[in-house]
Amino acid sequence: MKKTLILGVAALLIFGLVAAEAFAFGGHFKGGGAVGDALEAEDYDAYLLALDEGFETRKGLMTEEKFGEIAGRYHEMAEKRAEMLERREQIHAAMDEGYESWRALVDGMDPQPRFADKVTEENFEQFVEQRDTMNHAKELRDELGFDERIGHGRLGHRMPRHS
Repeated sequence: MKKTLILGVAALLIFGLVAAEAFAFGGHFKGGGAVGDALEAEDYDAYLLALDEGFETRKGLMTEEKFGEIAGRYHEMAEKRAEMLERREQIHAAMDEGYESWRALVDGMDPQPRFADKVTEENFEQFVEQRDTMNHAKELRDELGFDERIGHGRLGHRMPRHS
């Protein structure tokens, strides 16, 4: 019984390390320098070389099979991200054409964007203005050299506001 518990805890620890490594060193599935390049190329040896000194423990726990699973998830997430970006571009193009074009597009989407039911013909111009303001804010962040997640906490999650 005690041996089974120890093996279970060890397995859980290994799984947690592998999952954390996929996110921490894979650049949230967006790239991530040499590690991201290794995941993209599905190159196990390059992945091990890309890990900095001090990660020998993780290197020792990483098998080619586990790496293959992580690389597979990396590619799945990259594909989903590309689909989301394409969908966003379609929405923005329809917004530029006006309310009727935008409404026809989003009404035909499955799933619909979560904001679709909040935008009406009456507030559409304000919706477009909000999008343009967000784009301008991103341009300013880029000009200032800020990280794209400025104002967000670790892993891109918003931090709670303090009074």
